[in-house]
Amino acid sequence: MRDANIHTFHAPNNEINTLVSRRVEVTKDNALVRVILSAGGELAQDFSQRYGILSLPGIVKIGRDARVDRGDAKEAAKVFAAGQIVSPLTAPPTVPTVSEARDAITELIQHDWTHAILMTPSLAHNRMFDNAVQAAQHVSVVVNRLRKSSVVPLPFQLAVIETGTFSAGTGVLAFDAVARSKVGLFGDRLMHHVEGMRRLIHTYVVVKDFAYVGADPTHIIARPWTSWAKLLHLVGIDPIFYVNASRAKIARRARGYEARAKMMFEQCVAGVTAGLKTPAVCVSYAGDIAQLDKFPGYAALTKACADRRAWLLVTPMSLTEAARLGPGAIVVAFASSSFRPE
Repeated sequence: MRDANIHTFHAPNNEINTLVSRRVEVTKDNALVRVILSAGGELAQDFSQRYGILSLPGIVKIGRDARVDRGDAKEAAKVFAAGQIVSPLTAPPTVPTVSEARDAITELIQHDWTHAILMTPSLAHNRMFDNAVQAAQHVSVVVNRLRKSSVVPLPFQLAVIETGTFSAGTGVLAFDAVARSKVGLFGDRLMHHVEGMRRLIHTYVVVKDFAYVGADPTHIIARPWTSWAKLLHLVGIDPIFYVNASRAKIARRARGYEARAKMMFEQCVAGVTAGLKTPAVCVSYAGDIAQLDKFPGYAALTKACADRRAWLLVTPMSLTEAARLGPGAIVVAFASSSFRPE
């Protein structure tokens, strides 16, 4: 039985008979898998560019200005450097309509793609995923109809995944999907693998300014931001948030931003030491990433990744997530089947 949060669209059933006689079989030699991240999915830009990971644009309102979030790390870094994210959201980031998502996906697809995976973050009320599913169904039908009459009629498969996480967690899932596709995994076998991986991603979040938490009630970490958590915040005891398989909770509490960051990095070192399911740790920071070295515990995470030959992929936070979590927010994610969070 397929996961309710993963939808895969093939060539339309009523057109299989007319397509099959001319259809070019997809093999590991001609399969071309592309991963598309919706707004809020984050992965180091140099890695994304090298392996063809693309981003769908989103609209986020920062102060009085509506900005387009194109997943551009350099653009985000300029916003942080200018100190432009200065007040909590007055409204959640705009979710693309079905027609907007359809147009954006269609614009990205190239003629030689055989598979595309669109990854959406997990939200408390996930209209983004629902709209993406409807859009993907339409795109899949149109693309396969056009290819039926093309010179090389490669079939096309489009999948939409609610990742069970967000931000850097989505980056880990994208990294793994690309890595698996490079060694010949594609189609239903790749999707089956992704279904399992999304449950193994551990995402930790440290927020600096708690005025942002809960300003967007659709965000997944708004769930554990309860009256009790707010009461403890008033006496200076603040949470480290933890997200896994579409569930969010408070992992630990501590006084002070740097103390919480240190605890988070220590938990991530424990995860790396326990064994990674895919060799990558993703870090997203709503600030100047060059400053991460100054955080206690970050050097230990860097060393743990180097010792185990794991990628440490660091990126400025997307505008979408920075507007939800606030300046100074840090998100770290990794995939492990043996790690047990405290």
